Amino acid sequence: MASAELRSVFDRAELAIELAESVAGLEQRHLHPLIDSLSPELTRHAAVDHAEGSAAASALRHFLRGLRNRPDGTELRREMAVLESDFAAYSADVACHMQREREAHNPLLWLHESDEALLGLKRSMIDDVPLHLRCSLAAWMARSVRPADRPALVAAVRHSVPAQAYDMLLDQLQMQSCPAPAAFAQAA
Repeated sequence: MASAELRSVFDRAELAIELAESVAGLEQRHLHPLIDSLSPELTRHAAVDHAEGSAAASALRHFLRGLRNRPDGTELRREMAVLESDFAAYSADVACHMQREREAHNPLLWLHESDEALLGLKRSMIDDVPLHLRCSLAAWMARSVRPADRPALVAAVRHSVPAQAYDMLLDQLQMQSCPAPAAFAQAA
């Protein structure tokens, strides 16, 4: 069985894959119908990218599941190097897809939609992100904040989200070994 540290790496990798797939789903539900009404050709290209991304995500998930049950050792280290390479390629593909869509879609949206409509679209997409993914993102972002500033950040979050979301955020911060969870509790 892989060590606790490796299991944590696997968990974070699976969460990152889930996040990328969630973004693709949000695009398909919220953006693509609008883009399709303006330029059907753009959504056909995006659909191909999404299908390739979904296949790559499935392959990575399968690989991760296989590694979870492997004993620690030299062979696992080799497999982890392959995983790192495959995950880097997947992440690069996701980033390139997002950039291609940004370059193709944004000018079209800005030309045909009002600022209010685009802000509403953004809000509806954010509202559609599953709560556990929002909390995971918030925890990842909190890690980039100076440790001394984290309690104030978490305190601000505490007063703007439901208690369940706040508790999930604290759980995510602790799972990611984000320092000073006691200070977070005091900030609440």
